[in-house]
Amino acid sequence: MILNRLVGARSPSHDTRQIGALDSQRLARAFEFIESRLDSDVRMSEIASELVQDIRTVTRAFRASTRLAPFEYLTVRRMERAKQLLLTRLEITAIAAEVGYSNPSKFAAAFRRVCGCSPTDWRRRNRSI
Repeated sequence: MILNRLVGARSPSHDTRQIGALDSQRLARAFEFIESRLDSDVRMSEIASELVQDIRTVTRAFRASTRLAPFEYLTVRRMERAKQLLLTRLEITAIAAEVGYSNPSKFAAAFRRVCGCSPTDWRRRNRSI
């Protein structure tokens, strides 16, 4: 009985503090900041500092606004940029670096996770379009 109360007290559905979505100005600033840093490391502390809020609040409010955590959004944006670059003649290792991955294997794994295929397969299927 006590265990059930403790578990219930920690359940997100019982959380009385509801974090709302970011206002449009802050969301636009977050998007701009992330977009400007697609090719480099982005720390949550930097995003929070840019929005003048604490990390936890920014993470929750960003998810409430976009249904994605900030790093999920960053990864999706990086893969969208990678798709654009895959239509060019750039080598995949160069594309990986252009979208913030120093390790091409990590880039390929993230690309496969987000896009459902390898960068090479995606390029083959879409280059002639």
